[in-house]
Amino acid sequence: MLDSEDIRARASVTLSALDDDPRVGLEIAQELGCRGVHISAAAHGTRPRDLDDSGRRDLLAAARRHELTIEGVDAWVRPEDLLEPTRVDAAIAATVSAIELASDMGRVPVSIRLPEAGQPGADEAVAAIAAAGERLGVPVVDHAAPIFSRPDAITVGIDPPTWYAAGLDPMDGLAAGSGRLGSVRIADLSPEGMRGPPGGLEGRLDLVAYILTSRVMGFDGLAVIDVRNWPGTRPELLAGIRRTLAGLASTE
Repeated sequence: MLDSEDIRARASVTLSALDDDPRVGLEIAQELGCRGVHISAAAHGTRPRDLDDSGRRDLLAAARRHELTIEGVDAWVRPEDLLEPTRVDAAIAATVSAIELASDMGRVPVSIRLPEAGQPGADEAVAAIAAAGERLGVPVVDHAAPIFSRPDAITVGIDPPTWYAAGLDPMDGLAAGSGRLGSVRIADLSPEGMRGPPGGLEGRLDLVAYILTSRVMGFDGLAVIDVRNWPGTRPELLAGIRRTLAGLASTE
């Protein structure tokens, strides 16, 4: 449950984009005024193999010291790897490792993009991942676009650039995922196909409408400012995050 007395924007941020050192990233996230962070299962310092039991406890403690929560784990295994017979076992194992890490972080959601339903091998891979999430009590959030029929244990994540790249409208995704939204990402897509912050001159995402619609559709968590692959220097990335946080202020 969100703290009604917390005046910070209702947003988390992808930690690995802030600094290569997750501890430094936590400092930056606190300075920016975020409430939480999403860690990456593929980034140095937060990969499952980088964190033993003690390391996981230390990461949680470090987040608390910076008045942050760890809101989720990103496990961006390529969807095609879950279909390829020579790679599927490794892809599922990597995803299960991320789910185990998420369990140790407080049973936070794991974000993934699953393959299109109906493809050979897709149902079996999805079932294996859903079973691991259920076993450990970890929500699994699928960011595929469009939204496919999945097991009940898998909820819906909306990543606007993914929807735009597929020729679809993320606002339609919010409506289609009503009542099952497990993650709402904040990022835009330029006409050149580059991810970036919302609010650019050529951006498509109406941030205020997007966030307010997500709440109408039942999402009550922290939206994720998803800084993956944003172009620019470090100061430019931080400026984009600050503009996004300022934009979120008008949704409170």
